[in-house]
Parts: sequence; C-alpha cells; structure tokens
Amino acid sequence: MATIDRLPSGRWRARVRRRGNRPLTRTFERQQDASAFARKVESEQERGVWKDNLIAEGTSLAKGLDDYEKKITPGKKSAKGEASILNIIRADAKSLGLLAKPLSRIDGGDLAALRDKWKADGVKPATIHRRMALLSHLYTVAREEWKMKGLQNPIRDVKLPAVRNSRRRRIQKNELAAIVAASESVEFPDFAGILYETAMRRGELQALAWENVNLKARTARLLDTKNGEEREIPLSRAAVAIFHARPKPHRGPVFTITADAFSKAFRRARARARKRYLEQCEADHSRPDPTFLVDVVMHDERHEATSRLAGKLHILDLAAVTGHKDLRMLQRYYHADAKALAKKIG
Repeated sequence: MATIDRLPSGRWRARVRRRGNRPLTRTFERQQDASAFARKVESEQERGVWKDNLIAEGTSLAKGLDDYEKKITPGKKSAKGEASILNIIRADAKSLGLLAKPLSRIDGGDLAALRDKWKADGVKPATIHRRMALLSHLYTVAREEWKMKGLQNPIRDVKLPAVRNSRRRRIQKNELAAIVAASESVEFPDFAGILYETAMRRGELQALAWENVNLKARTARLLDTKNGEEREIPLSRAAVAIFHARPKPHRGPVFTITADAFSKAFRRARARARKRYLEQCEADHSRPDPTFLVDVVMHDERHEATSRLAGKLHILDLAAVTGHKDLRMLQRYYHADAKALAKKIG
C-alpha cells in the first residue's frame, strides 16, 4: 500500500509498504513525482521485478564521490583535472546539504539546486554540463559496477543550460606580446609562442620530448594526445626558432612547466598586462580599447593558430595537424575561397 503526504518543508513524501518487501520512503519536490514513484514501485513489486536499493540507501553522495575518485578517476587521461572538478562538486554539494544524502535519495530537485548555484556563481554552461556529466557517470558506475541495480540517475530530470560553442574570439599578436611581456614565468614566453604557432593543445606541448622533435625536418611527433592517437605536426619557421633558442638536453621534456601552471601563469599575466595597458592609456590621455586583453583565454591561442592554418591547408590536412576527429568542429575555422576553388576545378 502506498501513501502520499506533504511535509512541513513543502516537499512530498511517498511511502510504500508491501508484504515481503522492505518499506520504502522517498521525498520529492512535486506531488506528481511522488505519486509516479509509488505507482512504479508497487507495480514492480507486484510483478516481482523490483530491485531493492539497499546498498544505494547506505551510500552517501560523499562516499560515492570518494569511491569514484579512488576507483575510476585514476584510469582517465584527465585524472588530475577531474580530481579538481570532484573537489568543486563536493564543496558546492556540501553547501547545499547534499553530501550526507544517500545516492538513492538525491533527486532532480537537488541537482537543479546545484545547477542554479553554479549559474549564480557565473559558471559557464559548458562547464555545468561537464560537472553534471561527471555526476551522471558516477550513477552509471554505481548501478553497473557497484551492485546498486535499482539506482536511478537523477541527472535525467535536470534541465541543463544551453551550450553555445560559437566562440569567435581570436587572440591578437599584440595581445599575446603584452601577455608575454607581463609574465613572470621563465618558460611561459616560449610555451605560449609555440602554442600560437602550432595549434597544439597545452597538454600535448607539455608532454612533448626532445627526442620527438626534428628541427631539420621541421616536425614534432605528439605521443600523448587528447584522442589517444599519435600524430606528427609541421613546425613553422617561427616555431623552429623558438625551439632552437631553448636549452637542448639529449632527451627528456622540452618544458618543465605543467599545463595547469601555464594556465595560471596566463591568467595572471593577462591581468597584469590589462592593468599596465589601462595605466598607459591614462598616462597618454587616450581612450582604451574596451576589447584589448578582455575575454581572452588560454585556449584562444589554439583557436587563433587553427584559424591561420585553415587559410593555408585543406580541411583534411588541417584535421591531421590539429587532431580533430570530427570535421564539423573545424567548420568554424575553415572558410574556402570560391575563386580559388574555381581555379582548381578548371
């Protein structure tokens, strides 16, 4: 028998008691959700297909996140970055009182509150999607590998903000020069310069070893890539000049700076460069450009390099250089010249 009642908090409680089964209690934001849950449980218990969720009842969100970090995260290429995301989720879930709740009792309303907190904090939609995807995978692993067969994924009940990946911001050469000049990191200028010339990802450059750089042939072989496939890329003369100027041990990494350290150095240098620019404009009694060094991010270097290469390479060659497996991702960089195409087809 099922009963639905409203709690003082305004939430709705569904209680199901059926002979031969453990009593179940759940709370929901909406009455219709509580009723739907009760009907589902009663139907499955009557048909003998109900899967008890005792393990999920005894596993808090905090423990689920901890177990995920210990058992799943280490096997990923993005382990270090994912650990940081998990810490953010822990802190924000704790502020909303969700960490102590069992996995089985986290519902769409709880995660909607988490989503709304991130939106209020100014977190971008794409970042919210990545965090929710991580939580969703936690539930998938818990259900499929941790014997929580009856666990439902509450992410499916959350409406996520629309992601618009049409960013067209390109870092200008004078902006990069100002950022490099404001940097206090020894390796940052060369690291930034090579990214600007090659369209490499920061992690790919950080993992690059001298034995995989051929300055005579002007190539670099990338072994540790985002999609897991090795690729060899061409080096511009400007990139070769930067490599030539660096100390060259017989073997080992070209750079000791980590990808994360580079990102932090980029943000600090950008802030200092913008401040210097504004101070110089004030001293010169000139009106500052409101876009100069504003809304520029580290990844814009890859965007800029890819856009430049798109004007020189066929799209398939461009994909081989950048490592994009989905050519649709390159459409915003590649703009064919109709006159040049007319000459090619005769």
